[in-house]
Amino acid sequence: MANNLIFRAADASMSNSTISADPTSVEVGTQSTVTVNLLDDSGLPVDQASVEIGVTGGNLLGIPLNTGNGNYVVSWLAPTTAGSYTASFLVNGVEFPRKVTLNAVPGV
Repeated sequence: MANNLIFRAADASMSNSTISADPTSVEVGTQSTVTVNLLDDSGLPVDQASVEIGVTGGNLLGIPLNTGNGNYVVSWLAPTTAGSYTASFLVNGVEFPRKVTLNAVPGV
């Protein structure tokens, strides 16, 4: 009987994984980049996950793209109404607790 060595992708850690935006404030009708960074319990990147990002206003332009090193990136188009909006994320169908606030501000 042969011995089999099986490698399993690590699960993302709720406490180590984050969501961010750059920039967090944009003029109404313009874009920001939302990034989820998935890390396991050891702080190592998790690149084999299904990531969904949601925002309470505006539109996401596509689906999150895995850019490597545990990063999943999508562009957010701010609504034409000024306000604060919350972005959150799910990993493999499980909601993670971290959130980021996105601000759409009036143009100058």
